[in-house]
Amino acid sequence: MALTLLDEFEDCYIDPPLYEREVMQVGPRDTLAWVYVYAKHDRLTQPGARLVANGRWQDFDAPSDA
Repeated sequence: MALTLLDEFEDCYIDPPLYEREVMQVGPRDTLAWVYVYAKHDRLTQPGARLVANGRWQDFDAPSDA
């Protein structure tokens, strides 16, 4: 039930989906976990796309509109 709610929140059910849920190994012990992966891979290589190198989007400084 919880994954279904999270899938809805992450727009996994729209066509095409915004994110896809996958099982990956994470952390220093390679623990298996469900993660949401951005489904529109082609957008990541277009001009203006920026990598959040540390993976923490909260630390990301978006360019100002000024």
